[in-house]
Amino acid sequence: MIRNDMKIVLRQGRLEVTKKQLRPIQDEFRSVVMQGKTDLNYDMSSLVPTISRDKVSSLEEWLTFYFEKPIQFPDEFIDQLLNFHGGIPGKQCFNEPDGRRRMICRFCNVLRKEDLIPPTVPSWRGGFDARYEYSIRLLLDADPYCSRLGESERPLVPIAAIDTSGGFNAREMSNMDLLCLDYGEDGEPSVVTWCFEESWAEPKYTIKVADSFKTFLNMLYERPDDLFTTNDCEYF
Repeated sequence: MIRNDMKIVLRQGRLEVTKKQLRPIQDEFRSVVMQGKTDLNYDMSSLVPTISRDKVSSLEEWLTFYFEKPIQFPDEFIDQLLNFHGGIPGKQCFNEPDGRRRMICRFCNVLRKEDLIPPTVPSWRGGFDARYEYSIRLLLDADPYCSRLGESERPLVPIAAIDTSGGFNAREMSNMDLLCLDYGEDGEPSVVTWCFEESWAEPKYTIKVADSFKTFLNMLYERPDDLFTTNDCEYF
């Protein structure tokens, strides 16, 4: 989709447009794919490589083996994965039951190493590619998250990185708090916040925020001006 009113620059054999020029295209794309669905106003430049439904099914099978119980993602979460894979939403804030406001910094992704498309995104945490640091598989299969999530005594599937204490954006923190799907009960998984420092030792710090992912989507709102956060961080 190319708009006639866009100024496009050909430089060293590559087409270049500014973020400001891309905004109309992003808005048009969003309006098409989100018809009848919850629109979270994603930053379209933040998305990671797209994936197929088969890739999602493969992860569900891996999680079923991992937890030794059937794991199936909610339809609404699958829609987000297929249309806005691993992106940063504009509607990123929500409240815990006690009223504390939290912020989604980036949704997790279902990437494997072989899914990463060059160029590599440098990682300040020491990984080989920053995009892979938000992989659901990696978070469940490598320390420190693997062991700490395992100590939580519930089958928790991380789906987003969220702000840590003090309002620090998880994208600039070595250790991230997580938003998870909780498959501890039969039926639709609930949505919980998981604290890196405390949830592994004290179950009370894993806090239920919604009965379902669909309900959770309707809880999200734009970041208020009075919410302190290091949201404008420079990291992926």
